[in-house]
Amino acid sequence: MSKPSAPFKFRGKWRIQVTLKNGKRPAKDFTKHAGAAAWAADQLATANSQHNPELGGPKQAISPSAMQLELYQSILAMPWKELQARVNSSDRKRFKL
Repeated sequence: MSKPSAPFKFRGKWRIQVTLKNGKRPAKDFTKHAGAAAWAADQLATANSQHNPELGGPKQAISPSAMQLELYQSILAMPWKELQARVNSSDRKRFKL
């Protein structure tokens, strides 16, 4: 793990450069050390809130077994005539009837 960003003196001002998760490295100069540290904390907080997890995160992502269960439940909830028609049509395609 790398060190967190810290302000450093550069040409008579305080400079800070933060590394964001998307690979960008914004930098800014300040007259006071506290202002630089506050800006860095704000940049990191904003960047963390902007990146939503793929597939909605662990609370919304569906595992393959859950997807299979959903499929079975949707088939069981289907009216008998519709289910029979669906099976017959797939048999015709499979056996080229």
